[in-house]
Amino acid sequence: MQVRDVTNDAVDILEFRDRVIKASLACGHLVVATSLQCYVYNSRNWNTPLIFDLKEGTVSLILQAEKHFLLVDGAGLYVFSYEGRLISSPKFPGMRADILNAQGVLLSNDTIAIRDQSDEKIVFLFDALSGKPLDDGKPLTHKLEVVEIALNQCGPSAERKIAFIDKNRDLYLTPVRHLGREPKICKIGSMVHSMAWNDTASLLCGIQDKQLTVWYYPSVVFTDKELLPKTLYTKDC
Repeated sequence: MQVRDVTNDAVDILEFRDRVIKASLACGHLVVATSLQCYVYNSRNWNTPLIFDLKEGTVSLILQAEKHFLLVDGAGLYVFSYEGRLISSPKFPGMRADILNAQGVLLSNDTIAIRDQSDEKIVFLFDALSGKPLDDGKPLTHKLEVVEIALNQCGPSAERKIAFIDKNRDLYLTPVRHLGREPKICKIGSMVHSMAWNDTASLLCGIQDKQLTVWYYPSVVFTDKELLPKTLYTKDC
């Protein structure tokens, strides 16, 4: 594998004993899964990776957050620290790890969200550090099938939000942690084709009806829906 520093054109060649299956570069780390081992590189030093053995050589997905990363293989889903320590392994009834993909699994520093493969109206939410279901254990349930989900990455866990697009292409926002109360799910957009959170601020952007839309402060919808239009930036695509 070749790693090139685009700022100075320096090149490092990384060699592995076995065939590379998956790789991911984010949050200052490169995570590489081979058929037998996982290699974790810090972007400041490509010479001495942390290496640990894998139970199965069938890693199908790698997701990274600032503090840890997630591996999915045929047997399950695992959260590791960048020091190689297993942190948690969340499960839910009927989970099929072999068909989980990047469109249905999300990771932040404190939360894992997984869209149910058998009923796409349901999204399971877990504490990333313990692997246990959040709040009262009830999954997030919507009236229509959910086609895309996204977790904001910054801020404390109490302010974690999940945005999702349903089959009608409507965009909704809801808090991940609602402390026993019924979750407040608010619609913030229509005809939304794709979306993404900013990594360092809770800004949400999306392609909405042939326009780029930025929600500068989407959480204002929980305070006063009439303020939401005043926090939008739109530009024709």
